[in-house]
Amino acid sequence: MSTDAMSWPGPVDGAPYTEQSLTALRLARAAVEAADAAAGIIPTGPPGRNRVPGLGLSDALIFMGRARDVLDAAVLTERVHGTGWDVIAETITADTGEQITAEQAENRWGHLETEWESAQRLASFPGRKDIVGIPDELLDPHYWITRRREEPDGPGPGLVSDRMRRMDAFAELAHQSRLRDQLRADNLAPTPALLAPIYEREALLADAMADAGHENYRDLAAKARTRAADARARTTRTGKDSHDA
Repeated sequence: MSTDAMSWPGPVDGAPYTEQSLTALRLARAAVEAADAAAGIIPTGPPGRNRVPGLGLSDALIFMGRARDVLDAAVLTERVHGTGWDVIAETITADTGEQITAEQAENRWGHLETEWESAQRLASFPGRKDIVGIPDELLDPHYWITRRREEPDGPGPGLVSDRMRRMDAFAELAHQSRLRDQLRADNLAPTPALLAPIYEREALLADAMADAGHENYRDLAAKARTRAADARARTTRTGKDSHDA
């Protein structure tokens, strides 16, 4: 098929959000929580008769913690968009007066990338979203956006949602391939129950690529469906054997 007849397929139904979108959502969540914490510091209403010692300080410390979360999320967002540690260090130095080198910035925030990648990977595996420690914006991004919209004092429509983009078919194929590689890295022989939905998804994505005129993807879809069927069959046999035992 000629190049002119090909098109670039967009997201397939159910496609995950891009990493850039998810980090933007993380930054939004951190900012909302910091704003809520700041609002709690503002004294309102008539003075109470019995002031609780240390309460105002405690509120301020909570806000400081939330503000640090905003900074962490902003650094992570920059890194996902390709910003170098040298630029991050220069920005911090220029805006805060704190002298910090690229190496120091990486030492301070570099672990965020590793932790984020790990959480994102865990949230992507079917049936593994009950693991403690996965951020809300990875577990159910759409729910978080909707919930914030519905709150009277929440951000209006479009503040975050207009920035959210889902992976196109080609990008998601690479994403699914990385998931399989990670399963094999975590388990020498991954369970068929975890592999089957990945193969099934790859078949749909390969179909989208083939429908858009890209060569060889129809064969890839057929192979993925064969592997998915085999994985499902092995899952059924394993379940039956366990039941019989």
